[in-house]
Amino acid sequence: MFRMKRNPAAGGRRFRKALAERGKFGQDAARSRAQYCGTAGGSPGCRTAPGHTFSPVRERLSKSLKTDWQMKHHKHLSAATLAALAGSISTTAPAQEAAKPADAPKWKQSAGVGFSLTQGNSETVLFTANYSGSKKWRQNEVAIGLNGGYGENNNVRNNEFIKAFGQYNWLFGQDRRWYGFGRLDGLYDGIADIDYRINVSGGLGYYFLKEGVNENTRFNLSAELGPGFVTEQVGGLSNDYATLYVGEKFTWKISDRSRLWQSVEYTPQLDSFENGVINFEVGVASKLTDKMELRTVLTDTYRSEPAAGRKHNDLKFVTSISYTF
Repeated sequence: MFRMKRNPAAGGRRFRKALAERGKFGQDAARSRAQYCGTAGGSPGCRTAPGHTFSPVRERLSKSLKTDWQMKHHKHLSAATLAALAGSISTTAPAQEAAKPADAPKWKQSAGVGFSLTQGNSETVLFTANYSGSKKWRQNEVAIGLNGGYGENNNVRNNEFIKAFGQYNWLFGQDRRWYGFGRLDGLYDGIADIDYRINVSGGLGYYFLKEGVNENTRFNLSAELGPGFVTEQVGGLSNDYATLYVGEKFTWKISDRSRLWQSVEYTPQLDSFENGVINFEVGVASKLTDKMELRTVLTDTYRSEPAAGRKHNDLKFVTSISYTF
């Protein structure tokens, strides 16, 4: 049988060749390592763990995988952050809207005119105009008013007046029944020979009945008391003096289409109570449409010391059509 003879020289050549190739591989690896790390001898940051052969490909792959993981991690974090932020905005927005007052206070205003004319045995003409406005906040109230008129009877003037007022109330106490007030009144009356009468007053008021506080009530009833000061020119004579202001006001919302009001004011001179003025007013308003109403007002002014040749009482009954807004 044929048997191959072993050649010791050939075996040695193969062994030496393998060693040479292994050495060349090691040199190539070291050269690649030096090129990758930036130094021929390497650096501490580029050393591999003992027993591991350095591989640039492996390191690039590791860095790539790490970068991908970081990007995905940041994406998930960003999505979660955005979701949380959106949820926070969606929950806080309704809360902020709910915190806003449902109905902000608005002015309640009305302006009206009245006119009457007669011809025949008597010739009369009467023109009147009025304006009123009010606004109520949680702790404050404002009311203003202006009215005037002019009339003739057989070409003789029998009506000529302008009256205005403004009042501010600051509410306090339980149920805000108490209030401090400041008030300004002005009057011109050509028939009563009053060139001007200006009254400034202030003091303390109290609501005995108050709509929105007393259950199922449609009434407001208040009383006011405080000092005041008057400057006036009546019958051509000027006078200034301190007064006491006493007031009472009543309103009744009869229905959604009608209301009634009444007020009394008494302003006597502090050092001479014989000299004083009383103003009384009562009126009713009924809606004709949502914006139009019919007003009927009765006023009476009593002066204990009128101008020479004038009467103590001035009574007026006025009907007008008013526009509310």
